[in-house]
Amino acid sequence: MALKFDKDAVYKKNSGFDFIGEDGIYLVEIIENEIRTEEFEGRYKGSKYHNLKIMFQNGKTKYIKIYYENAEGDIDASGYNFLLSLRNILKEDFEDANKDTSKVLAADSNQIVNSFIKNKRPIYLAFRQSEYKETTYFNLNKFVNPLGDLSDAYKEAEKRKIEVIDLIEETKTEPTQVDDWDDEDDL
Repeated sequence: MALKFDKDAVYKKNSGFDFIGEDGIYLVEIIENEIRTEEFEGRYKGSKYHNLKIMFQNGKTKYIKIYYENAEGDIDASGYNFLLSLRNILKEDFEDANKDTSKVLAADSNQIVNSFIKNKRPIYLAFRQSEYKETTYFNLNKFVNPLGDLSDAYKEAEKRKIEVIDLIEETKTEPTQVDDWDDEDDL
């Protein structure tokens, strides 16, 4: 059965696009990856890009486009640097685990991104708010490359005078109740 709309139907909130956070660095996980070619008119028409779906700590998702090659075949520096940073994070992970890095160094960007998805390897990405035609957007800050760990995120945040944003809500715990009786068998 098809969807029917009320006469006075209004748009519903879409958590993926309505999430507007503070400018800062966030822990995210890449959950989908697809290589595409930009079809829309504009400066990126014909450019190749990774269309990444990322998930923030609060479960909100967002798509980000990582352009890496324009229609003429020239490399896009911001996308190249983003993908190279992912490779370097993966290479460090392999080195820390005393694994051979030759496969990482020989991998293409699709293999690298898919490794992050398969292994559920979180990374830190910077985001900023921007406004266009009276609408606020929450976009990837392409001037900050992906970061592999929290200490790197704090160093970059301090350098750029932004914050590392933690989206995990603190859970309140009830104080532990102490038993009134002693039992020698309890530890």
